[in-house]
Amino acid sequence: MIKGGLCLKYSYISKQRNALPGIAILLVYTYHTSIGSLLGPAKRVFDLFFCGVDLFVFLSGLGLYFSLINNGDITAFLTKRAQRILPYVSYKSFRLFRYLFL
Repeated sequence: MIKGGLCLKYSYISKQRNALPGIAILLVYTYHTSIGSLLGPAKRVFDLFFCGVDLFVFLSGLGLYFSLINNGDITAFLTKRAQRILPYVSYKSFRLFRYLFL
C-alpha cells in the first residue's frame, strides 16, 4: 500500500503493459537526442528523462517476477528463460570470438 491509500496492483500494470514500456522508450529516446538542448532553460526538466531506463528495468523485473509467481515452478521458469536467451548469447559470443581472434 502506498501512502495516501493508493495500492499498486499487478492487474493495473498488466492492463498498461504496452503503454508503460512505450513511455519508458520515449523517455530514453528523448534523453539521448539533442531535443533537450533546444529547450534552453527547460533543459533541466529534460535531464530528468534519464529515469526512462530505470522505469524500463523496473517493468522488466516486475514482469519476470510475476511470470515466476504465476508459473510456480522455478526449474521450468529458468529453463524457459534459458531457452530464450542462450541462442542469442551463443550467436553473439561466436561473432565476438570470430571478430577478436580470426
